[in-house]
Amino acid sequence: MSSRFLRITHCLINVNQIRRIDINPGLYKIHLIPTELSGFTLVGSGTFQSSAESYTGTEKDDRIDYKLIDEWINNNENNGNNKKD
Repeated sequence: MSSRFLRITHCLINVNQIRRIDINPGLYKIHLIPTELSGFTLVGSGTFQSSAESYTGTEKDDRIDYKLIDEWINNNENNGNNKKD
């Protein structure tokens, strides 16, 4: 059973809040679901914007976090959740 949280060096990330993970050679970037929405409407028109946090782990500069994220991704790829019927 996998944890509901991903522990990296300075925080715990609720995996239910992960929107996507960019996987590049030597770099992982975790994008979270936006938690803030701001904007305005006026006579049926307006603008809205959102902001979301992201966490980056690089193999060169953040070796510990990179390894933790890498292990978490590999465990989730192989835990049976991706079985095809």
